[in-house]
Amino acid sequence: MATILLLALTVTLFGSIFAFVTRFPPPPAQNINQFQASLVQSTSGITQLKILQESGPTVPSGDHIFLQSTRAIGNWQFSQPSGIPVPWGIGNSSNGWSTGQYWTTTFSPALKVPTNITVYIVSAATLLFMGVVPGTAQNVPPLVTATYTVPSNPGLKVGFQIFAVLSGNTTGLSVNVSLSEIPGLSVLGTPLMAYNATAGAWMYTVPSGYTSANGTYLAFIQGASSVGTIAGSVSVTIGGSGAVGGGSGLTVDVGMSPQPPTYPQESPSAYFWATVTYPGSKANVPVYVNFTISQVPGGRSSTLYANTTIPGQTGLTVSGPSSLTVYSQTSYNFNTWLLNSSVQITATVTLGSGVGTATGSISFPTQNLLAVMVYVTTSSSGATSGIENHFSHSCSPTCPYIYAEIWDNFTAGPTTVTVSGLAWANTTTGTTHDYEIPNTGIASTTVTEGTALFLNLNGGTTRESQIASAGTYMLRIWLTVKSTTAGTPIIGYLYDTSVTLTVT
Repeated sequence: MATILLLALTVTLFGSIFAFVTRFPPPPAQNINQFQASLVQSTSGITQLKILQESGPTVPSGDHIFLQSTRAIGNWQFSQPSGIPVPWGIGNSSNGWSTGQYWTTTFSPALKVPTNITVYIVSAATLLFMGVVPGTAQNVPPLVTATYTVPSNPGLKVGFQIFAVLSGNTTGLSVNVSLSEIPGLSVLGTPLMAYNATAGAWMYTVPSGYTSANGTYLAFIQGASSVGTIAGSVSVTIGGSGAVGGGSGLTVDVGMSPQPPTYPQESPSAYFWATVTYPGSKANVPVYVNFTISQVPGGRSSTLYANTTIPGQTGLTVSGPSSLTVYSQTSYNFNTWLLNSSVQITATVTLGSGVGTATGSISFPTQNLLAVMVYVTTSSSGATSGIENHFSHSCSPTCPYIYAEIWDNFTAGPTTVTVSGLAWANTTTGTTHDYEIPNTGIASTTVTEGTALFLNLNGGTTRESQIASAGTYMLRIWLTVKSTTAGTPIIGYLYDTSVTLTVT
C-alpha cells in the first residue's frame, strides 16, 4: 500500500511540475546575421568577391566591409582605412543589405592566385562576420560561356560570322562548328574555328550564297584539349535583314574588343567594329564608316557629352548580298570616360554608288566609384540613425536637416575630388511647389578618397526651413565631380532621387 501511495505521489508531483514548466514563454528568436563568402575565378585570376546574407536582420547602409589578403595586392578594395561602404556592393542602395541579397565587388585587374582573402563585416563596433575565403590556382576545363552571330540576323544568302566565347584552360584546344542543321550549309561540314584576338572569341566566317531557307536554326560548337572537351550551341536566325536587291535594308551591328573596363583607366584600350549587312546586288560598293563615342552623364537621359569621332578602315568595298566587318583605324583609350555615366558608341555607315546610309549603336555603363545618398535627418552631424521621411512645414517642434552622404572610391586617377551642383525638392502630388536646396546651389566641396563626407546642403548646421508648403516631395541631388590633382576637368557626375518626403 505504501509503495502504491508513493508512486501516485510521484506521478502527481511530476505532472504538476510539467504543467507549470510548459506554461513558460518560449525564448525569443535569435536574430543573428549569417553570411557566406565566395570567389569568382577565371583563367586570369580572382575577378569577384560575392557575399550572400543567408539570414538575419537588414544590414544598415552605414555599415562597412574590410578586406585583407595574404599577399601584397594594389587593388583599391584592400586599402580602405574606413572599409568599403555596404551600398557600394548592392547597387548603391540606401535601403540596406537584406537576406538573400548578394554583396559584390569586382577586382580589376584580377587578383593573382593563390591568395586567401579575409572578410570582416562591421556594424558600428560590432563584428558581424569574419571569414577566410581561399583563392587557389585552378586548372579549369574549357567551357563555352557565350555564342553569337554577326550580324545577329543575317539575310538569306548573306554571309555571316559565328563566335564562341570560351573560359577555362584553352591550351591546345581545337574548336569546330557543325553547320549540318542549317539549310544550305551542310556542304560546309564541320569547319575549324579560328581564335580572333580582337573579339576575344573563336570565329568562323560563313561565306555568302549558301543559306537556302529563312528560319531559326542551331549550329553546334565542339572541341577537345588535353584538359577536357567542350560542347555548346549557337542560335542562327536567317532572314532578318530583308530581301535581296535594291539599296534598302542596310543593317549595322556595333561592338568593341576587348570589352570596356568599368572605370576610367589608361589601359586597356580597344578597337571598335561595325558589321555592315548589304542585301543589295551591286558590286564593289565603297564603304565609309565613322565611330562616334558619346557619354550620357548619370541623372540625365538625353544630353550627350565628350563626343569623339574615330574613322574606320578605308579603301573597303562590299558586293551584295553580303556582310563586311569594318574596324576603327585607331584604338580608343578609356581614361576620358566620365564616372557614373554610360558611354554610347555609334557607327555611321555610308555605302557609295548611291546605295545609302545606316547607323547602329551600343552602350556600356561605367562603374559607380562615386556615390551619393540624400536624406532628411534629425541629427545635426548627419548621422543616418536619425533618418526620417516626414516633417511639418511649420517646423513644429523643429525643422530637420537635409544631408548628402558622398563616398569617393575613385583610386584609378585623382584620389581627391570636389563636388558641386544642385539639390531640389519637387512635389509629386497636389499643387506644384518646387524648392532648390539651398537656393544658392551647393558650393564646391572636397571629398577625400576612401572616406564618406556628410554634407549639410544648407551649410554648417543650418536646418531646412525653405519647404513651406504641405505635399509629397521627391528629394533630388545632381553633382558635378572635378579633379583637384589635375586641374579642374569634369571627371563624373553624381545623382540620387532616393527620398520621398511627406510634408504636412
